[in-house]
This record gives sequence, C-alpha cells and structure tokens, in this order.
Amino acid sequence: MKPMKWNNPEELKEKIDEFFKECDEKNIPYTITGLCMMLDTTRATLMNYQDCFEIDWLKREDDDTKRRYVNAIKRAKAKCENYAERQLLDPNCKKSPIGYIFAMKNYGWQDRHELVAVNPNQKEDLTVEELEAQLKQLEAKLD
Repeated sequence: MKPMKWNNPEELKEKIDEFFKECDEKNIPYTITGLCMMLDTTRATLMNYQDCFEIDWLKREDDDTKRRYVNAIKRAKAKCENYAERQLLDPNCKKSPIGYIFAMKNYGWQDRHELVAVNPNQKEDLTVEELEAQLKQLEAKLD
C-alpha cells in the first residue's frame, strides 16, 4: 500500500496556507502548479485526493477524513481560480489576458457563441392553420 502524501487533512491545509502566505509575501501568482510544487506532489495526485470518492482513492480513510481532504483541495483550487479571474477582470492589470483566459478554461470556464437564425419574412405569431399551410407549401416544393 502506497504511503499517504500527508498525515492528515490538517497537515495538508497547513501546507496549502503556507503556499498562499509565501505567494502573498513574494508577490507570486496563485497557481495549481505552484501549489503542487509546494506540496511536493503532482497535479494528478492532488486531483486523486480531490476525486477520492469517485475513483475509490484513500481506501484506508473514513468518509469524514476523505471529505476534509477534498474540502481543503477544493478551497485551494477556488482561491487559485479566484486569483486568475480577478487578474482577468482587473482594468489595471498590465499582463495579457490570454494566459488568464487559458487558466479559466482549465477551471471549466468556456467561451460561448450563440447563433440565432432569423427569417425576416416570417411573422412571429403564426396560427396553427398558417403553420400547416406553410408546411404544405414546403412539402409541395419537395415533390
């Protein structure tokens, strides 16, 4: 059985708090990769801890302990996500927004483009009879 990366969720939380404190002191951006480096782990391992219920990870731990690991990681990820979002929306940020946009997409954000097709010859409120008549006309054109 593989040894646990941290002795308990509280130890993980302490190391996470150290990461954010160091970032603040040195004016370093909050990133998941930076967090993983501070925790001496990989992103994949961190995600395994977060997804422990879905992938049956941390089998030796009870559900309460697993939940505390999950909550500590989700809180840290949310703080990193919030940092990227704030930088993206900060009008005084002199950095290109492209990197922050990319980071937001890694957090599940997505660009949406909505296309609306409009027929300028169509009345908006057609009766059932008018719709049936139009349908018959279209069917006749197909024959």
